[in-house]
Amino acid sequence: KELKDIGDAQTGALLDEKTELQDRINILEEQQLLREENVEGFRKVKKGIEDEIRKLESVSILQKERDGLMESEKEIRNSLTSSRNKLVDIISSKGYLPYLMPAIVSSQKIIDDLYDSGKLPSDIKRPFVEALLRRGSCICARPLIPGDKPYEEVAKWVDVSGMSDIEEAAIRRKGQLQRAGSDLEKLLRELNDQQLRRGEKKRRLSRVQDRLSEIREILRESPEEDVRKLQSRLDEANEALDKERVQEQVDQGIIRELRNRIREIDADVQKRKAKNAKQELAKKRIAVCLEAKEALENVRTLQRIEYRNDLARRIDRLFSQMSFTPYRAVLNEDYKLELFEDNSELVVGASTGESQMLSLAFIAAVVEQAKEFVSRKERLLALDSSTFPIVMDSPFGNLDYLYKTEIARNLPALANQVVFLVNRSQWEGPVEAAIESRVGREYVLSYLTPKTDASEDAILRHGKKYDIVWRNIDGYGRTEVREVI
Repeated sequence: KELKDIGDAQTGALLDEKTELQDRINILEEQQLLREENVEGFRKVKKGIEDEIRKLESVSILQKERDGLMESEKEIRNSLTSSRNKLVDIISSKGYLPYLMPAIVSSQKIIDDLYDSGKLPSDIKRPFVEALLRRGSCICARPLIPGDKPYEEVAKWVDVSGMSDIEEAAIRRKGQLQRAGSDLEKLLRELNDQQLRRGEKKRRLSRVQDRLSEIREILRESPEEDVRKLQSRLDEANEALDKERVQEQVDQGIIRELRNRIREIDADVQKRKAKNAKQELAKKRIAVCLEAKEALENVRTLQRIEYRNDLARRIDRLFSQMSFTPYRAVLNEDYKLELFEDNSELVVGASTGESQMLSLAFIAAVVEQAKEFVSRKERLLALDSSTFPIVMDSPFGNLDYLYKTEIARNLPALANQVVFLVNRSQWEGPVEAAIESRVGREYVLSYLTPKTDASEDAILRHGKKYDIVWRNIDGYGRTEVREVI
């Protein structure tokens, strides 16, 4: 603003353009946030419609097959992405070799010609000839005196024997060239293998997509009106979802272009000659601010990457402690959690228990990370408190016996304070056995029901009975919190 007030007309015009561009970026970014919400909303609608189709007995088998095919499609796409990344890595590290081959062939020919012509290996080594001249005596015992003809004849061999340095370099280079040729063969084999695998995956993907199209057509033409309507709604949801995703990509491209133009304007403004000292000072201040802004953004980006990678490691460790399956928990750049087979890039469909363990591992990792970062005050500004409790409502509800035992054994150690809200069926058995010795405080939530015909219930804790449900004579319903002694 200061530069605009004191600068020339062209500088002012550039700064006005920059302001407009930034306003457009702000609008587009707000739209991006709305699109993210829309995408999530369409996903929920889509899932709801699919659930309804599953409930229709006549087509439930088809919908289950479609669920499996969609999971396969997702796995194949992830595998294709992984395969593409491997190709990128291979080409990035060794992609220069094909372009180097003309130079390799030319160099090999030069060395081969030297050997064929007899120049390599050299018959006499230079150090040997130089030693004879220094000693002043030939191998035939004839004196070698500077200026005499015998001396000059032997001295000629110094130039001839000068190939020894080239010979050593040629030997080294010949080995390097041979290795480069063999590296090229290996590179081509790797690229060919990757492309063959990608081709097979693409064929599998095509078969899966063809079958998905067939199922969609079957449901669209179903004799049952409910099925047709549901499929029509599902098609609309998919179409809306695709439109939002496409527009999201378009907007991201526009934002990148606008930011590039802003950088060009900043550079142009800095190049413009200042008319007075005030204008020059304003330009210097802008330059310093831009440099500081860029440095802060870089630090923020690096910290985000560091925190996410650190969080990913913690999640995988905590999940491994709770799970008896040989799976890896992976947190991607979008903070999406997925399970992978150990030492593989194959995505595994998580069961209900595994999904719950992933969620618990994520929460526990966030708490653990927050505690550690707060303790390192030079790294992160935060409150002095280092107590971050975890409060969980029915964490064991959908788990089988084994998962209940593993989670119950690990959860109490995840934070300084852990609060569980559980009903009797969730508590009794493996959870009680694993946790009871570590309970610091225990409470019963006792519900007073206004219904006169309601069944009363109670629980026995440490030899004393506590009401869980009991009738309230004043006609009002409420919950009382009672500490277990």
